Amino acid sequence: MLSLVTLTALAAAAAAAAPWPVTLDREPAPAPERVTLYTPDASVPFADMPALQRAFSVTGQARHEPDLGGLFHLAADRLHLVLFDDGGAHYHDLVALASDAAIEPTDEAILWGESGALLQDLGLLTDGPCQLAPAHIGFAERATLEGRKGERDIRLTHESATWVQVIDGLPTFGPGSETQVVYGPDGAIAAFSHAQRPLVAQGTAAVSTPRQAIARFLREADETGQWNYYKAAIAEVDHVVLHGATLGYWVPGRGESDGAPYEPVYAITGAVHGTDYAGQPTTVDLLWYEPAIRGPLAAEALPHLSR
Repeated sequence: MLSLVTLTALAAAAAAAAPWPVTLDREPAPAPERVTLYTPDASVPFADMPALQRAFSVTGQARHEPDLGGLFHLAADRLHLVLFDDGGAHYHDLVALASDAAIEPTDEAILWGESGALLQDLGLLTDGPCQLAPAHIGFAERATLEGRKGERDIRLTHESATWVQVIDGLPTFGPGSETQVVYGPDGAIAAFSHAQRPLVAQGTAAVSTPRQAIARFLREADETGQWNYYKAAIAEVDHVVLHGATLGYWVPGRGESDGAPYEPVYAITGAVHGTDYAGQPTTVDLLWYEPAIRGPLAAEALPHLSR
């Protein structure tokens, strides 16, 4: 646990790297000095096509699609299975996914239990460095206008259980970090997707401290004006509030892994207060994934932030 003095010093050091006031409203999560670098091994996927066919009761012969990145695609009427060349997979039932029939909400324990059993059958709940942990339950609703008065009828149509990868106890970010099971009418699986691959350790690397990552990000944001991965409509920054920097791994999405090591990054979050291009007060969300192994900041450049 960081002391108040340490936390205050971190906020002051971050502010020293920026031309506007910076407030750190909570301490960064503890970070190790070194992390293991992992590369995905797609040669033996956790769930191959026969395993996927058994899990989703899809019969037929998968077709190799070299023009689509080398994936294998199996279409059986309304059911579709895709096995990507990097080991990720996707399934969907066209009818169940498009259904707008009302369903009754399912107890969360049942959703976690059923989705966990599916992941276990597919070999995705492993004992290796990458684990799957329950993340959140989601739902989809449809709204229609009913009756002469045009009253809105809102009904639940789908539910989902989302699991997230955890590597060596560190969180993961990126499009491949989540595994999702979507349920439709009668509890049938409407869709499933995962991008979990077997990992091979490639040694370790030293990582920046949260302090260094925050300072580096602030310096770059001052130059680029980019505070998140959308176009942040802020013309003049008045004050930056940082919620912290969490060390984890960036996981590419299905079909996006090029075999390179998963990159250690800091997820930096917060809020940026200022004015928009019309001169009106505005606040934009701060979300950035800062690479964690760019090397320590030079003491001469940022003496307040050197270790």
